[in-house]
Amino acid sequence: MKSTKKIHLKKYMKYLGALIVIMAFIFMLEKLKTIDLDYSIFFNKKNLTIFFLLACFNTMLIIISYIPWMKIISIFSNERIPHTTIIYIFSKSNILKYIPGNIFQYIGRNQLAFETNVKHTDLAFATIFDVGLLVLSSFLVSIFFLGEDAIHYIIQNGRISYWVILLSILISIAFTLIAYRYREKVIESLRKYVGIINLKNFLKILFCITYYLIYLMFFVGIYLIILVFILKQEISFQLYLDLIGAFNLSWVIGFIAPGAPGGIGVREAVMTLIAGGLISSEVIIISMVIFRFINLLADLGAFLIAYFIISLTKFYRN
Repeated sequence: MKSTKKIHLKKYMKYLGALIVIMAFIFMLEKLKTIDLDYSIFFNKKNLTIFFLLACFNTMLIIISYIPWMKIISIFSNERIPHTTIIYIFSKSNILKYIPGNIFQYIGRNQLAFETNVKHTDLAFATIFDVGLLVLSSFLVSIFFLGEDAIHYIIQNGRISYWVILLSILISIAFTLIAYRYREKVIESLRKYVGIINLKNFLKILFCITYYLIYLMFFVGIYLIILVFILKQEISFQLYLDLIGAFNLSWVIGFIAPGAPGGIGVREAVMTLIAGGLISSEVIIISMVIFRFINLLADLGAFLIAYFIISLTKFYRN
């Protein structure tokens, strides 16, 4: 009986997942319309080639960025998960970030519990832990390259401080209410997770942090290539370092504070404030718009490749 219910629930979740993905594609198209980009800069062979290579490279980065999440899931659960399944769910969930709210991409990962034997609680803890490691890694990169300027910017910017405090309060309240409502399951899970603290899992966490640090350097490399090779900006070595820190800090703040005054995205606003004295604000905004456009195409490309892989796998199994 339970098996039949699970099959029906899995079927309904697939339908719901398909509907949400369609919504995400609609929001992606809306996002594409709002990108105010002068496409004439691509109407030469060199820029078009660079743009194409960056989009392909970014697509590859997105496809393989499931690895830390998979490692963390293996810490919280002993279930073996096929790579094709987790790549598909991860890539599909990544598309959901274009739905307003900035949480659907993480909620979407929960589909893995319906496709495998991983428990929902284990998956939820793994996802939260994974996001925490990514944010921590990005913040560490920004601190390393910007130094105390990164802390000063966050403290001095009242709006960011407001969002940090508000978000911290809301998360604390939400966790408290959830923990109280499901206190028996939470206590049981905590007892279970105490046993996962060992050297093997510590090395897995260290691997994930190292992976994210390298991933972020490649990711910001795409942005720097846009500046140098597409927008023809001359950048000194010190400015390279500052931009690496500023880019990562802008991602962290953008993750915390959804939205910025004047219709400018948080990343653009942070990059303008930090690097505005070194590069013109116009160049920063244009470069960030190009980066967003490349990232959007890469997200779509990663999803289509993952869909092709999972479809091919199912075809050969049948």
